[in-house]
Amino acid sequence: MQLNRSMEPLDEDHCKRTLGRTGACAMKFLIVGNIGSGKSTLARALAERSGLPVLELDRLHDGGDAPRPDPAAVRARLEGFCNASRDWIVAGTAGHLVQATLAWQPELLFLNPGPVVCLRNCRERSLDSRAAAQRLPEQLQRVADYYRRDADENSLQTHRAIYDNYQGPKRELVLPLRLHVADEIWSARQVTRE
Repeated sequence: MQLNRSMEPLDEDHCKRTLGRTGACAMKFLIVGNIGSGKSTLARALAERSGLPVLELDRLHDGGDAPRPDPAAVRARLEGFCNASRDWIVAGTAGHLVQATLAWQPELLFLNPGPVVCLRNCRERSLDSRAAAQRLPEQLQRVADYYRRDADENSLQTHRAIYDNYQGPKRELVLPLRLHVADEIWSARQVTRE
């Protein structure tokens, strides 16, 4: 099994302790990790299995070629998304938005497969489109920088601190993402809802 670090299972007692209520736990997932770690892939796989809506923070926060959106507008869109539904999936790298999302007490999934896997995934993704191929050198540099930067909101150091300090349900996935992991995560959550 790929899940090498996890907190207690999400059972009725967990819901009462962390959410202050009994009944089925909300199905909220926050997926964080480096570029190329598999965040979008896992989010799509969970969404296919669950029908949950997905918000990709990187698309919201980074306007691509367009000017960077106003931070207050980005935060308002995040809050609107999280408040619009009891159940959802959010995925991204921006530390301040990841931190803000924790206010809804999602299950935190930290994808940390290492630089070789992230670099390989970026290279494979660049074969899918011309735009991805054009961004490849920048993406490869950002992947490498993730492991070297200190206290940058898009660094391993920041994601590690967020993960280590989060008191809610969490798992760290350190092996290359395989889609059966989505089945394992979804199956475990379904059992706790019944």
